[in-house]
This record gives sequence, structure tokens and C-alpha cells, in this order.
Amino acid sequence: MSTETQTTPAPASKTTTALTVVSAAISEFNKVAQGLAELTKQYKGVVYPVATPQGMAAAKAARTAIRRPRYDIERIRKEAKAPILTLGRELDGEAARIRDEILAIENPIDEQITNEEQRKENERLAKIETERKRVEDIQNRITAIRNWPADAVGKPASVVEQRLQAATEFTVGEDFGEWATNARAALESSRVALSGILSERIAYEAEQARIIAEREELTRLRAEQEERDRRETARRTKEERKAEAERAALAAQQEAELRRQREEQARLDAEAKARREAEEAEHRERMRAQQAEIDRVAREQQAARDAEIAAENERLRLQREESERKEHELQAAQQRNEAAMQELQAINHQLMIADTGRAPYIKGRTREGIETLIGETKAWPITEEKFGALTQAARAARETTLAGLRQKLREIEEQEARAAQDARKAEQARLASIKRPNDDEMIGVLAAHYSVPATKVVEWLSTLKVAADVPPRARRSKVASA
Repeated sequence: MSTETQTTPAPASKTTTALTVVSAAISEFNKVAQGLAELTKQYKGVVYPVATPQGMAAAKAARTAIRRPRYDIERIRKEAKAPILTLGRELDGEAARIRDEILAIENPIDEQITNEEQRKENERLAKIETERKRVEDIQNRITAIRNWPADAVGKPASVVEQRLQAATEFTVGEDFGEWATNARAALESSRVALSGILSERIAYEAEQARIIAEREELTRLRAEQEERDRRETARRTKEERKAEAERAALAAQQEAELRRQREEQARLDAEAKARREAEEAEHRERMRAQQAEIDRVAREQQAARDAEIAAENERLRLQREESERKEHELQAAQQRNEAAMQELQAINHQLMIADTGRAPYIKGRTREGIETLIGETKAWPITEEKFGALTQAARAARETTLAGLRQKLREIEEQEARAAQDARKAEQARLASIKRPNDDEMIGVLAAHYSVPATKVVEWLSTLKVAADVPPRARRSKVASA
């Protein structure tokens, strides 16, 4: 079958009829257009008194006169357009028939081409997906290696030591491919960070053990003090009971003596009233003096006991205040240690921020973000007042974090360099893949463009080559002579 499709023209009679109808319609349009000036002059801007019967009748008559040309135009348009529409539908049907015949030939070939192109595209996409999954798996494993230090933060020293041992024994194999350098760098960074975390954790646990021992010692001293207080209370109670018993015995003794004296007195009353009165007076004086002596001794003993009790109470108060002071110092030391550990964790957390970012100012795994984190870490204030016994561990953590951040910065720079190199190679490959026309093709294009024979184009090119071979000074000389 020929590649040129023969089209069937519309019948001449139908075309002539359509043109005749259209020409007649245009003539009618021209007649109506000529009458527009008269309609405009007669009716445009006229205001009718439609409130009156005569005015309403005049307005309706004017509207009818104006409408008639418009109705005529619409009727003529439809009549003139009908054969054109019929002719258009016939053209559309013929074009559709020819297009279907062409597609019946074209579609099988196009389907073969499309299927082969789709097969090649599917193979290409499958290779890209396989490579993407391989690279993603390697990146995930490298990220897991980088996260070893973050996962070890806050864990016991024994757990951190086990993870450091596992990191030391871990080796980067050939399965990491072109990312083996990054994997080794991440592994080394994690080993250094785990070593620093282990040192910090050992120092922290030693400090916690010391605080616990001091707290236990304080508890023991408090228990001993309570035991001494109990014994002292028991001793005072015993002494008070003894004194009370002595006073009761003395009172009983005095009472017995009084009874004996009353009995003796009763016996002596019969002998001599005068002597009894004298003896009674003497006896009362002696008893008064004796009672006064007893009261004095009792007062002195009570005053001595009160002084001893007051001194012991003062000693216990001072000892209790000293215990409370030590307890407050231990609590303050523990709070400082906890704050220092939080600072240490924040320093170590800088490595994780380098990978994940910190909204909204720092993006993860970017040169600007890592440089910002390096500046923050360098400026991190580490003082004896703030970190105490963990000062050295804090400085070591800062240096370890800085080393890790610098390593990440170097990795970013290496990735950027590799990306630039890959882009240059891709551009070179693209330029190399561009097909350049040969001499015959160039001559053919120039001959077709200028509508001249190919020999004329060859003559032009030869002239240009001779001119290019002449030195610039000689060319200027020839031009001047011309």
C-alpha cells in the first residue's frame, strides 16, 4: 500500500450549493445592516409613555419593528449554516475513515515499538531499584553504627563496655561496597564515642557509689545517735526514780523518827513537863536544821543533774545540726552530679543532632549544620564549679564529640566532592553520546538550506579552509590590496 493516502473530495455540486446559500445569506445580512442606521435614528434613546394606553401601544409597535430584522438574521443564519454543517460532517466522516485505515497499519508497529521500549524501561527501573535498595541497606547499617554511642548513653558501665567490645570486634566487609570508607569512619567514630561514654559512666558510677557509702555512714551515725539518746533518756529516768525513792525513804525515815519521838515524848510527859517542853524546843530546832540541810543537798543535786541534762541536750542538738548539714551537702553534690551528667549527655547528643538535625535552625547531615554544632561544642562552658569530679570527663566528652563532628564534616565534604565528580563524568558521557554529523551530512544540509548543488557547498568550504590557513597578517595584506 502507498504511503500517500488518496482523499475523496466533496462533491462539487454540494460545495457550490453551500457557497451560493452563504453568499445569499451575506447579501441579506448586508441589507439588514444598511437598515440599522434608520432603526437607530428612529428608535434609539426614545422614551415612551408606557403608563398610557397610547404610549404602551407605540412602545410595542416599535419593539416589533426592531425585532423583525433580528429574527430575520437568525433565520437566515440557520438556513445558510445548514449545508455548511452537513458538508463539515461529511468531511469529518471521511477524515475519520482514512485515519482508521492508517491506524490499522500503524498500530501493530507502534505496539511492537512501545512494548520493546517498555521492556527496556522496566529492566532499567529494576536495576535502579535494586541499586537503590542496596545503597539504602548499606546506609541504614552505617546509620546503625553511628547510633551505637547514642543508644549507649545512660546505660550501665558493663553494658557500655560490652558494646565497646562488640564495636572493637566489628569489621567492615566487602558487602559495604563503595561506602566502606564511610562505614569505617562511622565505626571509628562510634568506637571513640563509646570509649568516652565508658570513661564517663565509670566515673559517674564511682561517684554514685561514694555518695551511697556516705549516705549509709550517715544512717549508721544517726542510728547510733538515736541509741545514745535512748540510753541517756533511760539513765535520766532511772536517776529520777532513784532520787524519788531516796526522798521517799528519807521522808519515811523522818516519819518513823517522828513517831518514835512522839512515843518517847509521850513516855517522858509523865516525868517532867518542863523538860519535855525544853526537849521539844531543842528537837524542833534540830529537825529544822536537819530539814534545811536535806533540802539544800537535794537542791544542789537537782541543779547538777539539770546542768548535765542541759549540756547533753546541747551536745545532741549540735550533733543533729552537723548531721543535717552533711545530708544537705550530699544532696547538693548529687544534684550537681546529675546536672553534670545531663550536660555530658547533651554534649554527646551533638553527634546525633548532626545526623537528625534540630528544628528549626539546624538540618541534619549538612555542612552548615555540622559547622554550627562544632562552634556550639567548642564554646561549651566546662568549669570545676559546674562539673566537679566529672570535669575531666566533660572535657574528654567535648573533645570526643568535636572529633566525631569533624569526622562527619569530612564525610560531607567527601560526599560533595564525589557528587561533583559524578556530575562531571555524567556531563562528559552525555557530550560523548551526542551524535555529530559527518561531512557528507553537513554538505547535504547546507546545500538544501541554500538551494545550491553540493559541489557549490564544497567550493565554499574549500575557500573558507584556505582563508583559515592564511596567517592573520597576510589576510589583512590581501584585503588591503583588494
